[in-house]
Amino acid sequence: MLGTGKEFHARGRAAPLVERCKGSWRSRGLSGSSAARPKAEPGGNPLAVSSGQLAAFQPHARPPGTQARLTLAWLYTTFVVVAVLLTAATLRHLRSLGFSRMRLRTLVGLLVLIVLPGLALMQSAADAERERLISTLEGFAPIYAEEFEQYGHGNIRLDTPPDDPVYLALIETQLRWLRSNERIADIYTFRRLDDGTVVLVVDSETDYDRNGRFEGDREARTAIGEVYDPSSVSSELLQAFDGGAVFQAEISTDRWGTWVAAFHPLRDSNGLVEGVLGVDYPAADWTGAIARACLARMSMVLAALGAILASAIALAELGSRLIAAQRQEHQLRDSVAVAKASDQAKSDFLANMSHEMRTPLNGVLGALDLFDDAQLAAPQRDLIAAMRASASCLLELVRNTLDLTKIEAGKLELEVRTYSLAALVRQVAQVAGSAAAGRNVKIVVEIAQDVPDRLRGDPTRVRQILLNLIGNAVKFTPQGEVR
Repeated sequence: MLGTGKEFHARGRAAPLVERCKGSWRSRGLSGSSAARPKAEPGGNPLAVSSGQLAAFQPHARPPGTQARLTLAWLYTTFVVVAVLLTAATLRHLRSLGFSRMRLRTLVGLLVLIVLPGLALMQSAADAERERLISTLEGFAPIYAEEFEQYGHGNIRLDTPPDDPVYLALIETQLRWLRSNERIADIYTFRRLDDGTVVLVVDSETDYDRNGRFEGDREARTAIGEVYDPSSVSSELLQAFDGGAVFQAEISTDRWGTWVAAFHPLRDSNGLVEGVLGVDYPAADWTGAIARACLARMSMVLAALGAILASAIALAELGSRLIAAQRQEHQLRDSVAVAKASDQAKSDFLANMSHEMRTPLNGVLGALDLFDDAQLAAPQRDLIAAMRASASCLLELVRNTLDLTKIEAGKLELEVRTYSLAALVRQVAQVAGSAAAGRNVKIVVEIAQDVPDRLRGDPTRVRQILLNLIGNAVKFTPQGEVR
């Protein structure tokens, strides 16, 4: 049956693999007889199968999985929920700081500005990872297809015995590929019959769980010609039969599992498509890789969102403190203004009272001066002198009060003139003598010879100082004298 030179060359190259593959086939209860595989109807196409055979080989397939959509939808929902919670918490905190205008419209606006770009970034990350996986997986199929073509895959028919050297060489090649690349779940070939039925041709044992053993029907070698579930035949697979290399990114499920797959056409020596090679990639790994890329992007977006919201809170707290400081500053300014107004009122009152009190005191002093021309006895003159000194002292106190108002207003001016220190000291002692006599204290004035008498300065301030000193001395001296 395998009559061409190329076919025999493929048989000869595959011969050393025969014995290794026979045992694997027989260990699953399969033999080299034709009873273990479909047979062609007499006089018909050797690859055709009867309706009874089709029913016998019909697998029970599940509908295409939606795991990728559900995973991405869950991630998108999680992102939206977390973004809403973060934004709502930030808005609540801002309102607690006094930003009462932050209402629902603000929240909606922030969410639109945050969620939509975030979802777009997550989708772009998922698309980029999907394209990366497709580019990687698509690269395997043409390499494997070329090697299968060289081994003579086009010579395998429904009646090819399971110990055929070419078939065993293809099986061993599949096993070698699966051992060398753990990312790939399965490698297999299809052929489309004249009636459109798609059958499996070369599908080796597959250790799906990677435990080093082929266990159960799912991991066993598939018989040549097993009919593939028509409901699992995708448009991408049909495109490959038409000569195109395609990738089926839509997750599909058959009796072996749930996958995404790359398909590449297999051509015979005439360049015609005689079959399709398929490379399966686990859907869980596919969705997991895409979900991890999407999750990483979501984490970046949420981290950026958290930083933005934290910055907004920090700025809001800073603004709140600045507003509180400004409010306190205004209050202090108002308090200072009130205090200044009060001080000004007090100063005005003291100035007016001082002016009003100086007028009658000046009259008293003028009247006392009239006694200087009168003929008075010595005791009377001493009395008049004491009255004059007391009136002068009172006038000085009034002037001191006026000076206080000038000090508060910053308008105090010192007088500079020549005066007699001895006369000033005696005058102060005479004024304070009456108060000291009432406490049984005597004031004694002694001026050293080396003390200059004529001084230049402000006698009024010197008199104030001496009166304060003598007054304190008299106050804290119970009896005796102040010298």
